[in-house]
Amino acid sequence: MEDVGVALIRLEGGITFVFKISWAMHLDTLGPLIFLGTRGGFNVTAQRLFHEYSGFRSHSDLQLPDVHRDFPPMYTYFKSIESFTNAIRNGGPNPVPGEEVIYSQAIIDGIYRSAASGREVVIDIPAL
Repeated sequence: MEDVGVALIRLEGGITFVFKISWAMHLDTLGPLIFLGTRGGFNVTAQRLFHEYSGFRSHSDLQLPDVHRDFPPMYTYFKSIESFTNAIRNGGPNPVPGEEVIYSQAIIDGIYRSAASGREVVIDIPAL
């Protein structure tokens, strides 16, 4: 049984992201959360922006607001479950719009099709 899954996903507009998941790894993370662009990169985990300055490679350390500092580690998951439960019990708004579920499922299906075929596949998102 496989333990690690990795997918390279290309979106419209030239955006590409790497999706990584592991169920039984012996680490606390599969790597830092990073954003890469044509004019720089940002390591969210280290809060460091990599860029050019006067023609030289440089970096800037940033201090982002810690929005989770006052919350216990499981608070975010609790609030997600609470929102979902509220939607069912009280007819509140769905915290995860159906469109997002369809997009996510189309990408997951594409990952499986790509793995089975051993090549890149095109993902067609149904019109909503």
